[in-house]
Amino acid sequence: MPRATGSFKISSSGDLADTYSVSGTYTTPGVWRGIVEQRPFLPPDGLQFIIMTGDTVLGPIADKKYKTARVAPCYSAHVVEDYSLAFPDSYRLGDLPSDAHSETAHFAYSSHWSATANAISVHHEFTAHFDRPLCTGETIDEAQNFLAATRKDLQARISLPKKS
Repeated sequence: MPRATGSFKISSSGDLADTYSVSGTYTTPGVWRGIVEQRPFLPPDGLQFIIMTGDTVLGPIADKKYKTARVAPCYSAHVVEDYSLAFPDSYRLGDLPSDAHSETAHFAYSSHWSATANAISVHHEFTAHFDRPLCTGETIDEAQNFLAATRKDLQARISLPKKS
């Protein structure tokens, strides 16, 4: 989105804290190609600060090159993302993607879609919890399989056909 403009807002002034919040807003001129071509499209990911599905926050256990490792560092995390896409009155929402929820011994993920007359919103929530700083091969497998399934949900497409 080379012509997009926006900003981040960070809850902490740079001090170390147990939790913090980063929010971003942006706008982009023009219309999305998927809307103009009347085909389903992925919602834009906005001003992405981290990769929500765990690739960044989990550390090495999310990296495929560690698939055969016997041990690797693993990090607990809780990430929440909320995206909204406002659209013009001349369009209507097609089918809303299905909500999702999955959970294993160390991970939980959910997504919830909602809509108003001129906006679509999605709420993603991802949690990883470990009781030690190093994970074994079995947990590495669990992490990589869980993240692969989560990424599929993040590929949910929406459509905004023109009103008749």
